[in-house]
Amino acid sequence: MWVTAVALLYGTVELYHYKPENIRDPRVLSLIRKMRVNVDPELDKLYPSAIPNRITVKFKDGRELTARVDHPRGGHPKNPMTDEEVEDKFRRLTDGLLTPSQANTVINLVKSLENIKDMKQILKAIVI
Repeated sequence: MWVTAVALLYGTVELYHYKPENIRDPRVLSLIRKMRVNVDPELDKLYPSAIPNRITVKFKDGRELTARVDHPRGGHPKNPMTDEEVEDKFRRLTDGLLTPSQANTVINLVKSLENIKDMKQILKAIVI
């Protein structure tokens, strides 16, 4: 519920959202108190060929918006992330931990993984 509330409020869930001061964000906690989670047996039957999720947002004025995703991006083989998306995610997740040069080195090493004779190369590249 926390991740869903963060995504609804901020449009994305990033590493910085998990900082202690953001975990207890009053806006997130307020939204969580308004949420209800239900298991839909019909959607549940689709697993593992799909990992369906449906969300309905009800507004104070009575409007409702519903969205359903059966194959989450990067979370199901039927909807894989592109190489560029994986690289971007890696850069975002390591920002502030690895230098841009280190991130480039790791990405290039992983792209040529079949040529690496010793995994220590990658381990050395990710030393913080």
